[in-house]
Amino acid sequence: MIKIENLCKSYKRRKLNANIKNCFGIFSKNEDIPAVKNITLSIERGERVALCGANGAGKSTLIKMMIGLIEPTRGNITINGNKPFKRNKLYLRQIGVVLGQKQQLIPDLTPKDTFELHKRIYKLSDKDYKNQLNTLVDLLNVRKVLDTQVRLLSLGERIKCELIVSLLHRPNIIFLDEPTIGLDYKSQIAIRNFINKYTGENEATLLLISHCWDDINSTCNRLLYMNNGEVVVDKKINDLFKDIKELRKLKISTASNVLDDVRVRNLCKNIRLEQEQIVCIVEEKYIGKLLSIVASSSIIREHVVESLNIFDVMELRGNI
Repeated sequence: MIKIENLCKSYKRRKLNANIKNCFGIFSKNEDIPAVKNITLSIERGERVALCGANGAGKSTLIKMMIGLIEPTRGNITINGNKPFKRNKLYLRQIGVVLGQKQQLIPDLTPKDTFELHKRIYKLSDKDYKNQLNTLVDLLNVRKVLDTQVRLLSLGERIKCELIVSLLHRPNIIFLDEPTIGLDYKSQIAIRNFINKYTGENEATLLLISHCWDDINSTCNRLLYMNNGEVVVDKKINDLFKDIKELRKLKISTASNVLDDVRVRNLCKNIRLEQEQIVCIVEEKYIGKLLSIVASSSIIREHVVESLNIFDVMELRGNI
């Protein structure tokens, strides 16, 4: 279980007064820049939680405090009875981490060499190591690259091997930061399926940082949305969409701008111009009527209807 109480993290930044004397930095002072503000929450074992928000919202800082890489300024974190920042061996054996583009694999070695190294670090028995390695390798279909230098692997192959090295010791808490970024569609699907299978079979807790709605929707059942260092939304993903199931995102490419048409605005929950397209949120039953109104005053080159993603929902609810 993860329990967080009144968690805060501030960074110091040197601030100079605006006068000539401070060319030498003599009359400077430090100011506190808050990154995480008074967060209180709990996560039960087996929950799969997405952590979302704009860049700079505090997501990575929160995760790094939970891993134990950063010490909180104030507040407490307890994970399975451990204080992460103390980084005791019992706690470190319980977590698996893949942080963005920071790699654990050693470029000049093969994945298999790094796996052997981790076997020794975590003091895994030969039997447990072979069983877990074979299971993970088969799930991610990377057996053919185990003896290839890491520097020669594709991005998708490397990310899959990063996941393996993070899970060899069977952690029950997994921290993933954008695990599918930059991958092709087929690799994204494989990694999402793998995450679901591992967390389901091991009753593992997942904390996923992602901007990708498909990652979130495919692997998580709860969402934390951060804004300016605070968790402003904490809900089950299904509950977020409960009262807006009939809404759709409509993108229209037209020969002229119809944003100021009152009839158009009256039908839309939200409307804006985005990359020369009109993007609006509208009830599904009004899509035909809206297109007819637009077509009566402009030529429609193209229109696309999409389901809402989590960022559309946050914008509708005023959390962005």
